[in-house]
Amino acid sequence: MPRDRNQRTSVTRVMDKIGVVVALLGLLLAVAVAAAAVVRADSTDSMDDVGRRSYSEHTATDAYYGQPAWNWPN
Repeated sequence: MPRDRNQRTSVTRVMDKIGVVVALLGLLLAVAVAAAAVVRADSTDSMDDVGRRSYSEHTATDAYYGQPAWNWPN
């Protein structure tokens, strides 16, 4: 008996479910990043000028001189 054109195989159903899970994980990651940005903004807003400058200089120094996550081989 030939397959109906609209009949979906179990593989396509599994792939659709995987796609939904990946989309939900992406959404969860976006929400987490947005929440972290709000927390960081709130923490810098509550600082005085001296503390904010020290925090930003420390962050810039760490970003420039910090140990990289991957040491490239020579």
